[in-house]
Amino acid sequence: MPKHDGRVSVWLEPEKKRLRWYAPDGSRKSKAIIDYDSLSENEIENLRLTLELTFNNGNVNPITGILLPTVITMSQLWAHYQENQLLHLRGDSRKCYEAMWRLYIGPRWGKTKIDLVKTLDVERWLSEVKKQNGKRPSKEYVEKIRNVMSAMFSHAMRAELCNQNPISCGGSNIGHGGKRGTGAGARILGEFAEKRSLIHFKPEQNLAILGELEVRDRALVLLDAVLGLRRGELGGLHWEDCRFDADLFVIRHSFDWKGGIENPPKTERSAAKLPMHAVLKDALLMWQKETPYQRPQDYVFPSQKMRGRKPVDLKEVFVKKIRPVIERLGFAQPRDRYGWHSFRHGLGTALWDLTRDKLTVRDLLRHSSTSITERYMHGIDPRLVEAQDKLVTAIGLKKPQRRKKKAELLQMPHRAAIAAS
Repeated sequence: MPKHDGRVSVWLEPEKKRLRWYAPDGSRKSKAIIDYDSLSENEIENLRLTLELTFNNGNVNPITGILLPTVITMSQLWAHYQENQLLHLRGDSRKCYEAMWRLYIGPRWGKTKIDLVKTLDVERWLSEVKKQNGKRPSKEYVEKIRNVMSAMFSHAMRAELCNQNPISCGGSNIGHGGKRGTGAGARILGEFAEKRSLIHFKPEQNLAILGELEVRDRALVLLDAVLGLRRGELGGLHWEDCRFDADLFVIRHSFDWKGGIENPPKTERSAAKLPMHAVLKDALLMWQKETPYQRPQDYVFPSQKMRGRKPVDLKEVFVKKIRPVIERLGFAQPRDRYGWHSFRHGLGTALWDLTRDKLTVRDLLRHSSTSITERYMHGIDPRLVEAQDKLVTAIGLKKPQRRKKKAELLQMPHRAAIAAS
């Protein structure tokens, strides 16, 4: 591989476990890679990049091997980010980042030097992003793409690979207005696909759903609807995490069915202790009597096919057991978008209606900020309802009197009746 544009290129020869290059005089040179078999692909790539920069008068930190931003490309930054940051993320988040890079960021920006990535160029590109089917994605989808790029540049700044984040601008000082946040960076502009509203279930709907389920599935829905556990957290729950003597749950694991492994919970705040209501305790103790896997280290909801070594596939449980009940009761249609997370959204909405306390909703859902929690509180803002009521009263109009209908109360069937059925 000859030199090009006055630069020396270094490439890998895997068969002989060596790096090779052409010297400026045209002679072919090589260097053996020590401990080749014990190195990862990223480590080998970093060796190649370091050697290539050395030959081309690039500055390399001899201690850390960090490459300077004057020569590093977005692909090289991605490799550095993968090795040092991405591997520490939980499975779902890591796969999301990898998909965003593979489908969008890499094809457009991979060969671009990071100091040539400009805010307005990124903003223009984001306004033209299309999904694989050619349609314009939702605003939230485009925000994810932008956030992945921003995370890469934040990592580059921490590693001293660059001095600024062109995606968020890092709260840089602009004019005389003081510090500005992410609004100073690449903005999300243009027309987007219509946002689909996620179905959530009201407390009375949850009660009707619970009345149609068997013991195991009823315990699953209760934990989701009352505690707001995520699907992975439901799967990763062990009996030792259910402290029946102290009436509390300890959320320590999140199971990844694609990888077949246990991960830590999604965030640091997700790993928390939650109260165990008597209803939850009773439902779990009923299920514990039926399951053959009752040891402290056993999964609460084990897979019978895997003989308890892994939790049951909750996506399959929802499709085969929970979804038919919901649609039979008329709470959703077959084309609707919903799943286990709908119970979590329903919890956030119901708890906000009952308490009007965002901090309580945030802490039970274990969110890092109330801005995330607000996405789980559906319906009309009560401030708007109150303001409209005051306006109508000020005009002098009175509410029409309507006859009240007798409320129909749904009751949970007695467990003896469930057992008999």
